[in-house]
Amino acid sequence: MAITSILPNQYKRNNREYILPLPLGLPISMMFNIDPIDYVDFNNLQLAGVDGAGNIVYPDMVPLQRVFEPDNPTFYKLYFENLILLEGKLYNDIYFIVFDEITQDVIFKSNCFRTRPTEDADSLARLSYRNSTNLLGFNFEGLPSFRQTLYVDLNAIEFAPDYDTDNYIEVTSGFVRPKESEHRLRVVLESNRFDIRAHRAMMGLSMMDDININFRPYTVAEGYTYSANKKLSKQNGIIELFDQEANMISIHGKQPL
Repeated sequence: MAITSILPNQYKRNNREYILPLPLGLPISMMFNIDPIDYVDFNNLQLAGVDGAGNIVYPDMVPLQRVFEPDNPTFYKLYFENLILLEGKLYNDIYFIVFDEITQDVIFKSNCFRTRPTEDADSLARLSYRNSTNLLGFNFEGLPSFRQTLYVDLNAIEFAPDYDTDNYIEVTSGFVRPKESEHRLRVVLESNRFDIRAHRAMMGLSMMDDININFRPYTVAEGYTYSANKKLSKQNGIIELFDQEANMISIHGKQPL
């Protein structure tokens, strides 16, 4: 299935509980944002998918990989790339776990995911990002080609052009003439009923300098914000991005001396 560059722009039901979507048949890549570990038997570590009851429902996944910490080379972060869950049963709650296949000790359990049919990706945003330097516990410098890649329930609610024109006054006529014009497209994306962990992840995204959504480059215009409500455990949030491919600079005709 080919993901288009068109952003989701659909009505979202506000009473839906948000769980991170995991479309079947489409690749994701994740670096686990946990404290670095120095587990001596790395070769014994396995990645699996378990349901809410702890039963392994996806035993054969891609191999775990590791990247060593620059300040302490005995510690490392775990990550995987291009994991694809094949078509099959849909689960409301799936967790990634990392466990020792010899001792069966679980050393990591991810946030909850919900598997979705492949065609549901049309209503989701494929979010892929990295940073030019290490940031927020992610060792991007150690993996120069790695991109955190997930599917997120974001909705485009506004497209707002920004214009910046530099004018001059023509001496012979007194007319105001444009000298240079800049056009930027500001895209406002809304999250739907995110919990606190998802909000914090979106705030972290606001700090990244290399963001792609549906294979299109964006730059943060206004960082992620949300309104806290003690009566609700989940709220919507907003992030504003500049669409890099829609940015234009126009140099106009005759210029003043």
